[in-house]
Amino acid sequence: MRSSSSNKCVLFPCLFFACLLFTISEKLVAGESDKVKLNLYYESLCPGCQVFIVNYLVKIFDSDLHTVTDLKLVPFGNAKVSDNLTVTCQVIFSFSLFLLITYLLLFLSLPNLMETQTSGCDNIVGDDTWRAEAEIGGNERALQALRELIIFPFRYPLEARTLGLKWSRGLLLYGPPGTGKTSLVRAVVQECDAHLTVLSPHSVHRAHAGESEKVLREAFAEASSHAGSDKPSVIFIDEIDVLCPKRSSRGEQGVRIASQLFTLMDSNKPSSSPPRVVVVASTNRLDAIDPALRRAGRFDTLVEVSTPNEEDRLKILQLYTKKVSLDPSLDLQAIATSCNGYVGADLEALCREATISASKRSTDSLILTSQDFKVAKSVVGPSITRGITVEIPKVTWDDVGGLKDLKKKLQQAVEWPIKHSAAFTKMGISPMRGILLHGPPGCSKTTLAKAAANAAQASFFSLSCAELFSMYVGEGEALLRNTFQRARLASPSIIFFDEADVVACKRGDEGSSNSSTVGERLLSTLLTEMDGLEEAKGILVLAATNRPYAIDAALMRPGRFDLVLYVPPPDLEARLEILQVHTRSMKLGDDVDLRKIAEETDLFTGAELEGLCRESGTVSLRENIAASGVFNRHFLTAKKSLKPALTVEEVETYASFRKSKSSDSRTVPVEKKKVNHSNVLGLGLSWKVGVLSLMLVAAGNFYVKQTKHVELAAAT
Repeated sequence: MRSSSSNKCVLFPCLFFACLLFTISEKLVAGESDKVKLNLYYESLCPGCQVFIVNYLVKIFDSDLHTVTDLKLVPFGNAKVSDNLTVTCQVIFSFSLFLLITYLLLFLSLPNLMETQTSGCDNIVGDDTWRAEAEIGGNERALQALRELIIFPFRYPLEARTLGLKWSRGLLLYGPPGTGKTSLVRAVVQECDAHLTVLSPHSVHRAHAGESEKVLREAFAEASSHAGSDKPSVIFIDEIDVLCPKRSSRGEQGVRIASQLFTLMDSNKPSSSPPRVVVVASTNRLDAIDPALRRAGRFDTLVEVSTPNEEDRLKILQLYTKKVSLDPSLDLQAIATSCNGYVGADLEALCREATISASKRSTDSLILTSQDFKVAKSVVGPSITRGITVEIPKVTWDDVGGLKDLKKKLQQAVEWPIKHSAAFTKMGISPMRGILLHGPPGCSKTTLAKAAANAAQASFFSLSCAELFSMYVGEGEALLRNTFQRARLASPSIIFFDEADVVACKRGDEGSSNSSTVGERLLSTLLTEMDGLEEAKGILVLAATNRPYAIDAALMRPGRFDLVLYVPPPDLEARLEILQVHTRSMKLGDDVDLRKIAEETDLFTGAELEGLCRESGTVSLRENIAASGVFNRHFLTAKKSLKPALTVEEVETYASFRKSKSSDSRTVPVEKKKVNHSNVLGLGLSWKVGVLSLMLVAAGNFYVKQTKHVELAAAT
């Protein structure tokens, strides 16, 4: 691998100078000896090759350019590189030809020339056969940032001195608990064979004054003693938010610890030489640490270690199951897809519980099956969603009778952005952020939301007004913010608001001033969080209401509730499907005609039809506790005790809101279809013919004038 890397490093400069020669030779053949703009694009070169080119340009042209950035920005053909010399095509041609020949001769005589420039990498990485990816799944960005902090200063010391680059000395990792922040640091330290010193709150805090500061000083002294010219030393501070909280929330001991840490980090100043000590810290409460720690010179870089996505979850599952036997029918991809919100620690616990389940099932051969993971998922859930109601509902589209057009629209709005996100990105389409379902009570609005979440395999967060309205000031808003935060971590996810008119009612419509204040605070928080979904991916807000007129107008605009869908009472076919859904587990008599029952239950909602089926079974049991089925007489008896809650006038009132929404600005193109297209076509055709005639006349006039001008010039 080393030789191929060396050949690649040599090949790029040769191709670069060959292209340079070709470009200049074309200018010389064309007789262009004046100055020409020619920018150098050599981002593909390794740092060693870039420094090689920089040094030669400085020597040959006596240039005052010292950085790669200057080389990229200054065009050589128009740049004065000394007081009396302007670079022209001939100069660049001669220089490039000389440099290309010299570089090729050096390559032929010294095959290991480029290896000497990157030998520091070999000294710092240690064992070439082991990399951090062997124990880490996902988190490529954090892994790369740690390598740049720890390994790069020892890999490119010459380049740093030449370019005047000052290496960073601190990096802060933040993210939810269990995402692998500590594992990332340990893996990179093992990869480069560095010395690691670990500090945590319980190892630093001491009972007597001055002892905690002494622990910090001894840790930095130990790290400095193990640091060498070819090997870094890393100090890892876990839960730094406990050691250095904000000044308003820390006591006397916290002040002393923070001051001592600031002093030790400031003494480790950034420079071009490789750092002797590198400080890495982690926290799951970024806002709780002292802002003085986050300034430049201390923790220069902040890297988020977020919850793993589906691809990362698959890698983590493969890491934890590589030493056990798997059933051939086990689909780890499907398990990774169903584990929304699981962090690395949760997936480790999931695999452990699956192994325990397999060992209980059979002691002879330990083979993990999908049933073992199903048992494990009933025990281990996502840790970031603990303390809040979240699940993937078991309701399917088949559980919703009728509403075919409505289900199709929900599939497109909910499922497609999650399952076909690449297609949306390719087309430049932003998915919807909010959908409002409105209609009479009992028409399956909540069931539709759960079915959509199940079809998209999204986490389902359900909030009701009883949870949000609290006697304590600010508690409801905190719950709302916390729900949105956890939904982001557990994405793809759906946040469902039942009775949304209570949570987001129009400002000034509540009865008392106290409830008005609470409602306005909740509404303001909801508006802020929904606007924040623009940067989030895989999060959708679904709301249901039977009073759409009561919802504040600020929520009804596009960008918040992008789609407003009317859920009507079921028609005849929908009622038949609902009856079939709720009687599929019942034993029906031969005289039961579900279509006839559907015809006789006009204005019944889905909930009332479900109640009719349940009451019919109860009537059958009242008649005979050992009954073998439900017959038509039972349905007739049950129907006498149930009456539809809806009236024709109420249905028209609910439908009128849909009509008012369909006539707004979002449906203006529909009105244009009423225009007489024959008149428009005739007018447009006449206008086009007139313009074309004027253009032809103008072109003919110009042609005649030009011909006369040429003839006159030829005659003179």
